[in-house]
Amino acid sequence: MKYLGLISKFDAAVLEKYGKWAGKTLEFGMGGSTMIFAQCGTQLYSLEPDPYWIDRTRSNLVDLGADFSKIRLMEYNLGLPGCDGQLFDLVFVDGTAEDRFPFALAAFQRLKLGGWILFHDTRCKEDLRNMLDMMLVYQNEIGEVKMNMDHSNISGCTRKAPEPQYDWSKAEGRTRWMDGLEPPPEGWVNLLS
Repeated sequence: MKYLGLISKFDAAVLEKYGKWAGKTLEFGMGGSTMIFAQCGTQLYSLEPDPYWIDRTRSNLVDLGADFSKIRLMEYNLGLPGCDGQLFDLVFVDGTAEDRFPFALAAFQRLKLGGWILFHDTRCKEDLRNMLDMMLVYQNEIGEVKMNMDHSNISGCTRKAPEPQYDWSKAEGRTRWMDGLEPPPEGWVNLLS
């Protein structure tokens, strides 16, 4: 993969792996990751708040010979412009620090079941906090979690169908003694299946 940007070779390898897997990708923060995704064949929707970075990334993609029929570079100012009704296999959260968490909250709602949301720079506490805070908001929809994958600075999780919290003790017909909250009755071992 050819790229210019603030990503390590380990980051690039993770982005390439998931970019090749994803049919459709939503990215926040243009740069090196955009160049990698553009070479993976994924349908890319890339959002960036700074017009300078949009122009610079577009120029770099032209130099790479990128297929612009699969790339949409758009300005971000909260919300997901140009993504109405779209569902994504992959979401990549990078970009300006103050916009990462709001973007992640909005983008998770557009993530397909089984899709991955990846966060860059998660060896830094502030950036890891964005991922953890998003996971708290959507805690009943978080599937698999991977931290700093393959020596990278990228962590992420999958989206699963919602599993609302319920009183499993009541649903499974467990009594207080079965939950260890009261002493068990005589012969309790024979009472359990």
